[in-house]
Amino acid sequence: MEKVAILGASRGLGAAIAHKLVETQDPGALLLVSRKSGLLSKVCDTLGRGGWNLTFRSHDLSCRDSWLDLLEFLKEFEPTRIVYTAGGGPFGSYFDKKWLAHEWTYRVNFLTPSFLMHNWITFLNLKQMVFVGSDIAESQPDPYSASYSASKHALLGLISSIRAGEDEKRDIRLFSPTYLDTDLLPESSWPREKGLVQDLDVAVQDFVPWMMQETDQWHRVFRPQSDLV
Repeated sequence: MEKVAILGASRGLGAAIAHKLVETQDPGALLLVSRKSGLLSKVCDTLGRGGWNLTFRSHDLSCRDSWLDLLEFLKEFEPTRIVYTAGGGPFGSYFDKKWLAHEWTYRVNFLTPSFLMHNWITFLNLKQMVFVGSDIAESQPDPYSASYSASKHALLGLISSIRAGEDEKRDIRLFSPTYLDTDLLPESSWPREKGLVQDLDVAVQDFVPWMMQETDQWHRVFRPQSDLV
């Protein structure tokens, strides 16, 4: 039975992945993790059961002091797959934002994922970890999102280096969509102004089958109406 833990599941891509799994996959167990327990509860209410065992846990994924707590309750769940969709960062001039905002971004986008990868051996039944990058932010300048871009560059660098030779057999993957149409993306952001924002449901329809299948394609770049790399 699949036991999938989605970290960052209260809205956006994480919540959409949870819905798609329940709609399309054989029943299993689903653990939703995010800081906002009220939003997580609403996600569970809208999922419907469909034979799935649904639970949620409120946890601040940016908090370094609670990393060990995160490991403990994930160990209790015994996931077969961990999907990490949590992320974000301040929008605006790097110099105008408080350092704490940038530090939060580095922790939630890179340090917590790095910690989870480093503790793979903790999970006895784990066969896969999937993280979410950014087709734009991880590979080119991202104006007014400097700390977000830096953390996504780092995540790609870490996973690609591990897969290149350190442990290429371990199923660690990176899904890198273009910017998606969610309420997390500011209306004034340049991807919206340039029409680069894509439909969330289409991205999820691409993500779930790729996650569930055995493949050597560890890095999936999502660009609608173009070749998927």
